[in-house]
Amino acid sequence: MAFIINRNKFCILEREEKMINTKKILLSALVASSLFFIMNGVNAQEITTTTGDSTEQETTAVSQNAVTSIEDVEMFIPDSITLDIKDTDLFSNNDEIWEGILHEKAQEKIDLIFRSNVEFKTETVTSAIPGMVGNTYEQENFFINGVKMYYDIWVDDMNTLTVSVYERKSPDYYFCSSEEECEEEDIEKTLQTRKIVQVKYSNSNQYNTEDESYVKNAIKNVNFGKVSGIWDTDDEAAYESGLQQYQDYIASAINDASLKVYAQYTSGGGDGDYSVLGTSVAIEKNGVIYAVIDGYNAFFNAVTIPNDVVDTDEAYINYALPKLQEIWNQYTITNVIKIEDDVISAASFGLNIVNDGIFYKILLAGDYCYEEEECFARVILKKESVTKIIDHVSVSDEENVTLSGMVLDQEDSTYKEMLEKSISQGYANVFGAYELKLVSGNIQDGLTVTFSLGTENDGRQVLVLHKKNDGNYESFLKTVQNGKIDVDVTELSPFMVVFNGAIDNTVNNVLSNSSLNNAQTSSIDVVLYSILTISSLIGLVYIVIKNRKKAA
Repeated sequence: MAFIINRNKFCILEREEKMINTKKILLSALVASSLFFIMNGVNAQEITTTTGDSTEQETTAVSQNAVTSIEDVEMFIPDSITLDIKDTDLFSNNDEIWEGILHEKAQEKIDLIFRSNVEFKTETVTSAIPGMVGNTYEQENFFINGVKMYYDIWVDDMNTLTVSVYERKSPDYYFCSSEEECEEEDIEKTLQTRKIVQVKYSNSNQYNTEDESYVKNAIKNVNFGKVSGIWDTDDEAAYESGLQQYQDYIASAINDASLKVYAQYTSGGGDGDYSVLGTSVAIEKNGVIYAVIDGYNAFFNAVTIPNDVVDTDEAYINYALPKLQEIWNQYTITNVIKIEDDVISAASFGLNIVNDGIFYKILLAGDYCYEEEECFARVILKKESVTKIIDHVSVSDEENVTLSGMVLDQEDSTYKEMLEKSISQGYANVFGAYELKLVSGNIQDGLTVTFSLGTENDGRQVLVLHKKNDGNYESFLKTVQNGKIDVDVTELSPFMVVFNGAIDNTVNNVLSNSSLNNAQTSSIDVVLYSILTISSLIGLVYIVIKNRKKAA
């Protein structure tokens, strides 16, 4: 059976059938930000395995007169069911999420079992629910000793259902569109019994523990969260492309040709300066789904920095500022600050997104800002194929890898050790010393580290010392071209960049010298309440999903 990583539950608005084509319902950010979206820590590490009884109990029909108690109902609800589809069929259609398909197929199976054992009667009822008063609709119930009953099904995960039987206390049918309404609905129900039912598929006999262990090991270090710049939400092809890019991103991170990756958007919403689309990712090996993982694709406004721009905060900000002002044209940008916090908070979704050095904070002034609150937005500034770790140091993009870096102090013991070695090779003028670290993920095929030294140093010889994790050193002799040098490495640890002659390094701490950056980076632990209306500028996709969970 597939194991489930952090199977979250969502309370989603039910819609009429004709309204629910997920590719075409692209709501504006202001409308969609009100969607109720529950996430319980998307990066949870706990992995659980769901297994069912090896012997399926398919209950046969019994005399309806013989069902006279809840105990009788419990007897005819099976311990497990087998659906006439493969588990891979749940993920083959991106127009409908897998839980909706599973619910529909399981409903057919469970309904047939109920109708073979109890008699259902249909009645016409008139609603008394506010907003629906006077509406009539058909309602089905079954009876046990004259007591009106009904059942419903909840999809727990790909391998498990919960079948619940209630006494019908009210004729009204409640639509569960909020947490409060869900609780109100429970008041009108009297739970009589509840049973867990294992789900099997037509290909379940192909399952084996070796493949399951293989998949679990292959994905154990993969981060199923992705951070992206926005796309044009008026373009349906861009929506499809965005999902495909996310799926390719996960497949590249796993980097295993024997595994097939499926991805579906499940739900989403936005709050202020960002949007999040929840995802379900399924991993197939040898024709069987062995894992279903909750992930996310988070979107922020982004400016792509050209490759010829120097890898410093000052250069990035100076290039991006006019473009950022166009995006946030209802506001005046008063400052741009590099965010140094380890995580970027998306509090409305329970997410802490790892900050890999691409996030900046813009301070805003305008009519929508309030004096008592800081008015700001988080944005992404990065190059197309490289990520700047710290000033003057960037690394080639590696899928699903998060890096960090710091400048080594001259009093640091590693700095002194590396300087002694560089002097012994005739290089004494230190441009910089840096500690680069792998925060998460795996370096699969090596990295290219680029040091931006300034075009004024073109043609000069540079020694790069790299102290490896085992304590040994590797050295690179490079000539500066177009203000840069590149070194290829297979791991990250301390680096020192040293010239063999006088150095004319006029690039210092850009934040302290820039006219824009005169404020300190502050901790970003709160959601952007003051500029919710900016959401309409972000233009991100929000989705209402069909067939989430159906009440009886």
